[in-house]
Amino acid sequence: MAILDTSIDIKNKDMVKRSEVVAFMGVSNSSGEKIYARMKGFTELTTNKNPKEYGRQYVDEESERTSTTGYASSISYAFDKYKGNLVTEALARIADMELTGEEATVELLLVDMTTISQSSGNNYTAEAMRREFSVSPSTSGNTTDCMTYSGDLKACGEIEKVTATGSSLKPSKWLQCKVMESASASYMNAGSTSDSE
Repeated sequence: MAILDTSIDIKNKDMVKRSEVVAFMGVSNSSGEKIYARMKGFTELTTNKNPKEYGRQYVDEESERTSTTGYASSISYAFDKYKGNLVTEALARIADMELTGEEATVELLLVDMTTISQSSGNNYTAEAMRREFSVSPSTSGNTTDCMTYSGDLKACGEIEKVTATGSSLKPSKWLQCKVMESASASYMNAGSTSDSE
């Protein structure tokens, strides 16, 4: 009898929580140093891959074929603005001042907190994906409870698979993080096979 591969089954396996995939945005701190700050106060951060497809039906076949030829990824967002919060103030400024081009471009880091491991001392690492997005604001001030903003972040660069570094094993303690630049690798050829294989 063949041995069952336990990685196929979901029995006795934990579900990945939405809160375990955490978004950070590249900002400058009070010292002018670039960090990735946790995106706190967001009520929505939903990814839409928006795939581009090529559909056709060949004359000798009964059914249509569809190939995915590209993506126009975006992230819809909504947040409550907090005083002194680097992320919400930066995004609110883009909307309020109607900024364009590079001034309306941000860098996001999506960290998989289920992969946190201790590298040395108080240094911890986790797998992450990094990408630049163009901010496309939509609405603001649509409730009397607090100042809110919403819109879309539209991809304007390639995805990179990187290693994020933090100072705690607990995901809730990761209020900011950095990226190990030497460990980054392009995601663009994730589905391809090397010629040397």
